[in-house]
Amino acid sequence: MLGRALVDLIAPRRCAGCFRIGDGWCALCHADLARLRLRDAGWSPLGDGVLAIGAYAYAGPVAAAVKRAKTPGGHALAPDLAAVLWPAVGIQPSELPRTWVPSAPARAKARGAELPQVLAGPGAVRLLERHPAARKQTGLAPDARRAAPRGTFRVVTAPPPVVVLIDDVRTTGATALAAAATLRAAGARRVLVVTLCVAGGRSRADDPTAPRTAR
Repeated sequence: MLGRALVDLIAPRRCAGCFRIGDGWCALCHADLARLRLRDAGWSPLGDGVLAIGAYAYAGPVAAAVKRAKTPGGHALAPDLAAVLWPAVGIQPSELPRTWVPSAPARAKARGAELPQVLAGPGAVRLLERHPAARKQTGLAPDARRAAPRGTFRVVTAPPPVVVLIDDVRTTGATALAAAATLRAAGARRVLVVTLCVAGGRSRADDPTAPRTAR
């Protein structure tokens, strides 16, 4: 207890969204998360045998938390993000075979952890690896983003017939589809892509009658 108290004094726990001192998500950010929930979990077919769902629109406190979690040393926020993913999509992760979209090795090392792996939770199995020379997508135009992931992934373990593939953010869907197609080519019949955030996704906040959170 004394050790925990000293850690809290030196580096206190902070809200994942606004970074105010506190444990987990503060009440204001938690209310914002409710408004950012995607309508109908953002169900979307990505390709043959590949269906995608998502939890939140990529905005507000969840976007801020994802960006912070993907900076060096920010991976401590990853469990807070995992805690709000699965209830939002209505899935019990322990019931399904899970894997994640891997980062390039150098980027994962710099960040200290792979956010999608933490989101996937205990029991998830590494099925894919990303080629170290894969093109970085940050800052690319949408057309370039769609082309960049082709040939990026390779299978390291044979996938089961049905698998859940977890990622943090879906923008054009190209990366998720490339990873899912790699799993399908290796024997998976169906892939469910689950992402924490979807860029441009329609959320409850798009409803003009939805209540706003005062800050």
